[in-house]
Amino acid sequence: MPIKNFFSYFVRFLSKEDMQLLDHILHIRMSTPADVHDKEHANRAYWDHVSAFWDNTPLPIRPSADDLACYGSFLAQKEKKDRILILGSTPELRDLASSIPDASIYVADFSYKMLIEMLRYTRNADYLKEKWVKDNWLALAFPEHFFDVILGDIVLHQVTPDQESAFLKKMHSLLRTDGCFISRFQFLDEKIREKSIASTVDDVLNRALTQGQMITLLKLYLPLRDADPVARTLNRMHTSRTFEKFLKQYPARQHFLEKISHAISHPALMHRNWSPPDEQELNKILSSYFRTIDVHISHDHPDAACYPLYVLQPT
Repeated sequence: MPIKNFFSYFVRFLSKEDMQLLDHILHIRMSTPADVHDKEHANRAYWDHVSAFWDNTPLPIRPSADDLACYGSFLAQKEKKDRILILGSTPELRDLASSIPDASIYVADFSYKMLIEMLRYTRNADYLKEKWVKDNWLALAFPEHFFDVILGDIVLHQVTPDQESAFLKKMHSLLRTDGCFISRFQFLDEKIREKSIASTVDDVLNRALTQGQMITLLKLYLPLRDADPVARTLNRMHTSRTFEKFLKQYPARQHFLEKISHAISHPALMHRNWSPPDEQELNKILSSYFRTIDVHISHDHPDAACYPLYVLQPT
């Protein structure tokens, strides 16, 4: 039997979930060494890794209870929400959307692994009712003005600065004119750039977090000290070098801090070399395609001020 006919026969017996898993496995199997240097491939690998540790991911990387209450409140105020697009596989947003009666829920992610594995962290999302779209957000093939609501969490920072305008233009085109885009956004706080390494480290170490959560936060915040808000870049190599010098002057918890040193210079992170905009620039970027209907800042985690939740409507 020709191989083409064999596969045509074979896939008849696979469920939707089996097909998605096979697609993911083949994607990995067909990757070449050169693919490792491709930004999208590297970004997929980064998020595939995150999916394994979501239950130990600290705030503000995932939405807090106050954030989610606000998402729910904003969503409840929207009368028409027949079609909802969720950008990414955030389990908390999938739970939230699933509570909307009769809504058609589309979940868009470029990684089937994320779509599948993040289900472990959902409480009431029904994957059989979700419509999964495996694609880059900039390439989503939906008709214009198709969605009533788009939900996301820190989604703008998942595209590089040179793609921000194209991303927002795409979201604008997908929304109905009376639709809304609800998402948290991150901006660069000047105060974090002014803090010393010691102050940044002490601030995180004094929080009630697991060791893994502390490493994750320091891996996030230390490079922001070296951010260039004009060029919108991070200098991870400089961060790594200055942290190495800091280690020699900070004898406390040496073994733990050495883990942080390894984490901030890990090759898997090097492709994520872009900085969030400052607050003024963020509002300028968003206003190119949307008007701000409401903004909420949560009060249940110390970094919430730099992660405001916006309700946006197409201009």
